[in-house]
Amino acid sequence: MNNNKDNQNEPTNKSLPHPPEGMELMDYLQMKEDAKDYIETAMYVYSNLAFKEVDSERKEKLQKEGNRHADLLRSKTWMDVDVARPIAAKYPGLIERLREMNDRNHP
Repeated sequence: MNNNKDNQNEPTNKSLPHPPEGMELMDYLQMKEDAKDYIETAMYVYSNLAFKEVDSERKEKLQKEGNRHADLLRSKTWMDVDVARPIAAKYPGLIERLREMNDRNHP
């Protein structure tokens, strides 16, 4: 007879993320969450810019960037610390520039 109740209270490491050596778990989780948020924000701002753009060539470029960020988000590669770290470092500046562009072009 297989009794699964005996194993219910045993801890499992399957669900715990493993931060890179030298990095605290909470810092690792925060960096991943920040990377996800930055990608989502960039995706929405690119899409918003594309929606408002009248120049068809520029509109297409903005749509491609929005789609590229949507693909990145779906791929979940941002969960890898080597991908999340540069996103968390570079995207705040990118998002600020995109928002400024949006404010300048579409007051």
